[in-house]
Amino acid sequence: MEIGLDEKTIELLRDFFKEYPKVEKVYLFGSRAKGYYTRGSDIDLLLVAPQMSFSEYLRLYSNLEELDLPYEIDLIKDKELTEEAVEIYSREP
Repeated sequence: MEIGLDEKTIELLRDFFKEYPKVEKVYLFGSRAKGYYTRGSDIDLLLVAPQMSFSEYLRLYSNLEELDLPYEIDLIKDKELTEEAVEIYSREP
């Protein structure tokens, strides 16, 4: 399945999330995961981090917005997954 992010962007996101030990997994969902994105589509990410406090989440989100990406990012924490979600990071191999 082809997703709507280039490998450079995926690696940048993976490197970013590696810096947060409480992040267990990150999923890409929405139009970029399903393949019907447009050039201006945002990046929808689901964050699995049950041990992360709200203040830690806010700090992570603020830092995520500082990444040099040409897209807006929507970050959702601990919501129910859909079948269309594509895992882009996992702390466990």
